Amino acid sequence: MRNLERAEQRIRRQFQANLATAERDAQERGLRITKTYRANSICILDYLSIKLLKAFAEEYASYLFYSKQQAAKARLTGKRVASARIEQRELNPAGLRKLVPADLKQLVIRAGGLSKAITILRTMLGARGGNWLSSYEAVSYVDCILGCCEDAAGATNSGSGRTYQSLLPYCALCWRRIEQSRFYCQIHHPKQSPQGYYSMRRALLKLLPPLPERNFRSVALPMYGTLMSLAPSHSLINKSLKEGEALKGDNLDLTQKILDFVEEKYPLTHQKLYGIKANQNWLRFCLQVIRSLDDTEAYYWQAKGLDDWLGPKSPVPGWAVLLTVLRRHESYETVIQKPKPRGPSVGAVNKNEAIRSSIVKLARNQIVGGGGVNQAEIAKAIGVSRQRVSILYKELVGSGLINPDAYQSD
Repeated sequence: MRNLERAEQRIRRQFQANLATAERDAQERGLRITKTYRANSICILDYLSIKLLKAFAEEYASYLFYSKQQAAKARLTGKRVASARIEQRELNPAGLRKLVPADLKQLVIRAGGLSKAITILRTMLGARGGNWLSSYEAVSYVDCILGCCEDAAGATNSGSGRTYQSLLPYCALCWRRIEQSRFYCQIHHPKQSPQGYYSMRRALLKLLPPLPERNFRSVALPMYGTLMSLAPSHSLINKSLKEGEALKGDNLDLTQKILDFVEEKYPLTHQKLYGIKANQNWLRFCLQVIRSLDDTEAYYWQAKGLDDWLGPKSPVPGWAVLLTVLRRHESYETVIQKPKPRGPSVGAVNKNEAIRSSIVKLARNQIVGGGGVNQAEIAKAIGVSRQRVSILYKELVGSGLINPDAYQSD
């Protein structure tokens, strides 16, 4: 897994350097950057000669080969065939070996262009199939390659400077770390846990301005930021910790400051941290805090390397990571504990009351006129379905507000 992390960092550095070189060359020569080779232009492919891991290249080739197979079938049948993960036994070994790319440039060329390469990489991230894509590090590596391709497409004349938003470190709808998904944890995944996803999404979308597309991709980043803003910022304690240099290992002053800050600013989270003591090892303290929030999540953090996320090896200070988790948890608890209106306060009930009044008035007029109650005419006059009128009419008769025999003559 260390090899994957180092390879990902190397690719990011090389790509950023190559992209800066391409933009500088285009500016100096007065040419535009394009996705393909054209006259009076610079092709972005010439700056994508970045070596790829063999394991990733073979996995990518299997998806590419299957994509080409399905495209051929679609041309023969005249129908679009849904893309899916193909097993290794279904592939032609000779044809598969020819598609294995050595570098990022070959990856794009063998797919047929940047757009098709991006589609295949997104399919890989969406499928999460095979043994190689079973780890968080492998998913992050594929996400890095996808980001390079999208940033390369954004640097071209037709890309209009678009950049790629990388995978989020935490779930867009809560405080948990994500794995094998770009936006959501297993509890709030739209396919694995649709009930948890839609209930939390509805609550957060009420706090957002109207969005043009409300699918799970387009709203992930807005919801991520909105959830973060529902709890007080921890920037003040960040500044205090930086000035006090309480950043390392077993500093007891650090743990006590965090507990005091949570007690003051995050009351809902502090209720779950009852009994946690500050006088203990830093990593043990962090694990105990996460376990008090969610016991299952604590096992996940421990299994994936607590020291890499919260210890000295982490690229972000461990105290900053823990404070971010506590802040997002406070926001999450604020949303789920917010009382939901029920009964007469709900708008649908008030609307039913208006319909009931209309039904009572029209039904009494029909009875006084000497005929029976015609529910179809009432539904047509009010502008609602006959089934709804029938249900409300039975309720009104049962409550005594409508008496079909009250106005009948002897």
